[in-house]
Order: sequence, then C-alpha cells, then structure tokens
Amino acid sequence: MHLIRPVIRTILFLLVPFSCTFALFNTNDTTRTPLQVPRINSDIKIDAVLDEPYWQDALVIETNIEVRPGKHLNLEMGHTWEKLDVAPGRLYTANSSKFKVIYQFSKRIFVRAILQKMVYDCNVSLYKDDDVDPKEKTFFNQFLFSYKINPQTVLFLGYSDNYWGDHVDPLTRTDRVFFAKMGYAWRI
Repeated sequence: MHLIRPVIRTILFLLVPFSCTFALFNTNDTTRTPLQVPRINSDIKIDAVLDEPYWQDALVIETNIEVRPGKHLNLEMGHTWEKLDVAPGRLYTANSSKFKVIYQFSKRIFVRAILQKMVYDCNVSLYKDDDVDPKEKTFFNQFLFSYKINPQTVLFLGYSDNYWGDHVDPLTRTDRVFFAKMGYAWRI
C-alpha cells in the first residue's frame, strides 16, 4: 500500500498539463547568476468525439513531455493509448510510444534521433476481414545529421529502419535506408 501512493503521484505528475520555468540563483556566486532549471512541457489529450456513431465509444489518451536540460539538448517523449469498444466487446487497443532527442552543436550543426514503437491488440472475432492479426508490433528508428553550409544550403545525412512483428513472428527488420540530401534555396 505504501508503494501505490508514490506511483499514483508520479503518474498524475506526468499526465497533468504544465509548463514551468524557474529562476534560481547560485548561492556560491556573489553576482547572483541564474541557474538553469530544465523546462518541462506536458499535454494530455482525451478525444472521443468523431462523426460516426460507433466512434462515440472510442477513447484516445495522449501525453507528451518535452524536457530541455540545457541550451543544446532537447528531449521529447510521448505516448498515445487508444481503444475502441463495440457492442460485443473491445475491438482493438493501440499503444504508441515515441522518443526524440535533438542535440544542437552550433547554429549550423545538429543531430536528431527518433525511436517509435506501436503495438496493436485486436479482437479478431469482431472483424469481418480475415487478414487481421490479434497482435501487431512496429518499431521505427531514424538518425539524422544536419549541417548548414551557408544560409541557403543545408546537407542532411541519415539512417532509418523499420521493424514489424505479430503474434507469431518477433520484431524483424523490414527495411533499412541510408540517405543524403542537399537543399539549396534558389533566388529568382
């Protein structure tokens, strides 16, 4: 029982929307220079209003947290939970988690990593289509390097891959891409 309250407090802390910045001062410094405390943004979205009548029982809960522990680092985490109930029972449940990290080395150079996982649990007996899997999982990675050569020219180098799995097969890589792109703004 004594462990349940801290867990509930932590969950509520993460789900309650807030945005805050603090100005603290270094007590060892006589000039009172401010210490930087990370800024955290969090939103919660509950959506169950769509036009079709069967969507009235749908529930979508989405939370996003953005943390900036310093002026160069940006962390974004998000999770979406979705369910749809129909007359005979739960049609599906979907979970989607996303994690994004951006590190800005300078005005010209940054790197970014995105990791995203999705899991779908379906009640196949309620679907008319026979191709529905009871459980489907996907995982996506993307890593990007960006270098601004001059104000009109940007170079991107990156890597991306996708994984897929279901109730029988574990997550397996379905594709992998290495890419390079150069963008230039033409003056006309």
